[in-house]
Amino acid sequence: MTIVDITWLVATLVCVHLAGSLVGGDFTVQVLHTNDMHARFVETDVYCNSCPDDYASRNKCFGGFARCKAAANQYTDWARQHNISSLFLNAGDTFQGTPYYTLFKWNISAAMVNSMGFDAICLGNHEFDDGVDNLIQFLEKVESPVVCANLNLSMEPRLKNVTNLQPSIKLDVGGKKIGIIGYLTPDTMTISQTENVKITDEIPAIKAQVQLLKSQGIDIIIGLGHSGFEVDKQIAEEVDGLNLIVGGHSHDLLYTPKDNPPSVEKAKETYPYIVKQKSGKLVPIVQAYAYAKYLGRILITFDDNNNVISAAGNSMLMDHKVAKDRAVNETANFWASKVRSHLKTVIGYTRVFLDKSTFSPNPLQLESNLANLVTDAMLDIAVERAKRTNMTQWSNATISFYQNGGLRTRIDNKKKNGAITMEDMLTVLPFQNDMYECSFSGANIKSALEFSISQFDPSTRDYVAYFLHFAGLRVVYNVQNKPGNRVEYVEVLCAKCSIPKYEPLDENRTYVAVVGTFLMDGGDFFDMLKVSKSSCKEIGVSDTDSVIRYVEKNEIIYPAIEGRLILKGLGQPSAAIKISSSTLFFVLLPTIVTTFILQILHTNDMHAHFAEVDEYASSCPIADAKAGNCYGGFARIRTAAIDAKKEASKKNISSIFLNAGDTFQGTPYYTVYKWKVAASIINTLEFDAMCLGNHEFDDGVDNLVQYLAHVKTTTVTANLNWTSDARLNETNVKNSTILVVDGVKIGIVGYLTPDTMMNSQTENLDILEEIPCIQNEAKRLKSAGVKIVIGLGHSGLKMDKKIAKEVEEIDIIVGGHSHSLLYTPVGQQPSTEKVEDSYPTWITQKSGKRVPIVQSSAHTKYFGQLMVTFNDEWKVISAEGNSHLLNRNYNLKTMLDISILKFNETLCSILSIKQKPHFMP
Repeated sequence: MTIVDITWLVATLVCVHLAGSLVGGDFTVQVLHTNDMHARFVETDVYCNSCPDDYASRNKCFGGFARCKAAANQYTDWARQHNISSLFLNAGDTFQGTPYYTLFKWNISAAMVNSMGFDAICLGNHEFDDGVDNLIQFLEKVESPVVCANLNLSMEPRLKNVTNLQPSIKLDVGGKKIGIIGYLTPDTMTISQTENVKITDEIPAIKAQVQLLKSQGIDIIIGLGHSGFEVDKQIAEEVDGLNLIVGGHSHDLLYTPKDNPPSVEKAKETYPYIVKQKSGKLVPIVQAYAYAKYLGRILITFDDNNNVISAAGNSMLMDHKVAKDRAVNETANFWASKVRSHLKTVIGYTRVFLDKSTFSPNPLQLESNLANLVTDAMLDIAVERAKRTNMTQWSNATISFYQNGGLRTRIDNKKKNGAITMEDMLTVLPFQNDMYECSFSGANIKSALEFSISQFDPSTRDYVAYFLHFAGLRVVYNVQNKPGNRVEYVEVLCAKCSIPKYEPLDENRTYVAVVGTFLMDGGDFFDMLKVSKSSCKEIGVSDTDSVIRYVEKNEIIYPAIEGRLILKGLGQPSAAIKISSSTLFFVLLPTIVTTFILQILHTNDMHAHFAEVDEYASSCPIADAKAGNCYGGFARIRTAAIDAKKEASKKNISSIFLNAGDTFQGTPYYTVYKWKVAASIINTLEFDAMCLGNHEFDDGVDNLVQYLAHVKTTTVTANLNWTSDARLNETNVKNSTILVVDGVKIGIVGYLTPDTMMNSQTENLDILEEIPCIQNEAKRLKSAGVKIVIGLGHSGLKMDKKIAKEVEEIDIIVGGHSHSLLYTPVGQQPSTEKVEDSYPTWITQKSGKRVPIVQSSAHTKYFGQLMVTFNDEWKVISAEGNSHLLNRNYNLKTMLDISILKFNETLCSILSIKQKPHFMP
């Protein structure tokens, strides 16, 4: 039976030509890989939970070990037919995550891993969840070699004596000697049960193994690790001698195209992600999400010096089109029959979707109704115990804590008519931590809350790995404050009171909280909650059992988001927050804004200079690039923007990022790919608004419409006559857009030079005079409550000055088209471009109002940064900044480099690099 149609297989490959041309002596290997399968031995639903029978019958199930094995077999057979050797690797965390593991531990894990036939696996942190003895039994039964180079087993002889666990292994693959080095995050010592095992830093351990393998004549070295994507990037940058990294732990989907993943998961980066070392050597990194939903596949070609010269592949979605391997499916079904009847027991019903915290991207929701259910259930146990043991208080404890990482999945109320089964509970809460009532000082509680929010970055809203959920507390965080000083206010439920109510937390008092053994051991780095069992009262119930009891008692549940925590500093209206001690409600009280500071970041006339350029904005030679004599490029633009936003954020200043047009035209990238490359790369910069440039019409309106349909940023141009060409009516082009920044409405009005009708291909589209259109739109914005109006235009500096002079409602102008370098001090010239005027250039209106104008040359060589201060009447009282030359001081963002590299195949053809790898379509 055909599992994967070869035509579909080849079509899904994405080619990335990395360096050089391909010749007959090149060596190609196929690497298939999985990671973080988390006991998803059988198929799951789209969210990687248990897949109901009716979903399976309608082809709505995904993954499972049998599908991964079947696809791996098919790809291996295909490669063999093309004289390509294959490896099948697993990057850890096979343990934990479903009732299958909860009930059968190492037994089922070893059996299912053996059915897959991996060439090598590395350890994951969850492999230690049930202690060293459980892991040893797994290692003694598993048939695949297990690699991990950064374990210190000197204090754990039981594990040291296991012969199947080695720092690295050597394999002969297609006549090449390939070494595979394993590694594991040292965080495992804190987040799992490593006992006497010490886990050292990854990089020194890997370097030592690379040196050893090279001395033994190994040709190609693969890092097989479980430390997360960010650490993998660091390893790829710093460890010379690695040729490929197969990673896990962070559950990142690497997929190409990044903005069009095949299912509900969002892609972290493109597949493969390429890291360029200082030597110029390129190291691909791959990872394929988690839960056996994807199978990673990369084909790599090496030259005679064992350098990577070509890589191709993707994370392949294991949907219903992929059949199941019969032998693996039979093994899974054997174990499934042992637990099925137990798992189907219904314990209650939910009327609402039980969701985990959502960190990034939006919507942001740190409070979780699923976590509220768990912590309420834990607290309920303390209340029940008080009925028997404590007649002076309504509860033995008034607080409960639970770590975010302990909640493993969600529960969908639309499945099974809202029924919650034993399987659901064991999947959500698989760790079954025993619970205790422990005493903590108010100071330690506040310290735990500070640590919980310390990793949150308000500018990026990145995932918070060690977040703490609670019941019995209400907390106000201000995330604009520095970590360690973000807890503004805490209230706690009273204990010795006839009617429970919230009162301010006293750091000098002692409070009793319900916690599990994981936090009692200082898990997830909550050292301030670390306490001995002997000093606490054992409840005799696990966290999982407490929730099961709670659901059974209530029968129907509907936990809500209650405002247990409030975040300030995320762009809400400026407010003072007061917590009423007699209610459960938070009240926002508006304050008077005396000044408002806004950072405006901007670019203009980038003209398809996606890659770095030389000092004259032409293609940068390799020699100059190696010497650090290149400038600009979209990657440096993004670096500058991210860094500027972070620095402003530290001062509680918000930023907006604007583009003043002419992204099209100017390099072979645009000539070959037209709107496609422009839309793809522009989306990575995440502008808040942009306007059209005249060159956006160079290939006609249809090309522009395609671009606008794929670009994510709102485009503003107020002086287009919409009635003259209906095609633009269906795009995201508007006269203006309104941004709400810290509660302040900011209007962005776009405009474009009417000369476009003569020097480009506008077809039937009319472009009107700028000033009347800007005036009308600015007045409309002011009537809509907009406080600040910014003109974002592509008409040239001369026209910008005229607009600033005549349009009373305009407060700031960000311009383009004339390629004018505005720079301060005017007498200095940072590079070859002549300075046309100061930055900003000021225009004074008849009323005395002063309007700053900015523009930053062209071709991505400069980046504009303007800090503007407004008074309480929303008038500009100061504006300062500059056009910054993007030289070697601004690091390239590799993710953008790779977004650019994916367009190189056709360009390589143009540049006479004719021969492709024989396995490419």
